[in-house]
Amino acid sequence: MPRGGARPGAGRKKKVANPEYRGPEIENYATLTPVGLWLRILRDPNADITWRLGVADKLAPYMHARLAPKQIDDPQGELLLDDQSAERTGFSALPPPMRH
Repeated sequence: MPRGGARPGAGRKKKVANPEYRGPEIENYATLTPVGLWLRILRDPNADITWRLGVADKLAPYMHARLAPKQIDDPQGELLLDDQSAERTGFSALPPPMRH
């Protein structure tokens, strides 16, 4: 009775490589902007997820505005930003960070 040796179907499966992503199909390069290219990659269903996540990270500042800091009128007539008023009054809306 034979023992050991190679058996059909045993072992780790071979890795299947995805074809290399060559970019989205672009008809007219004359009107293409960097943001337009990033949007095409982001919306391309054939793009690898790592490409799409990287593009989303780069594109976010151009698509979503940051909030401006709040300005508060000080009783003494000075215009303070929210951070400065918290330092001056000793009160902050957020609790101090916890140290472990």
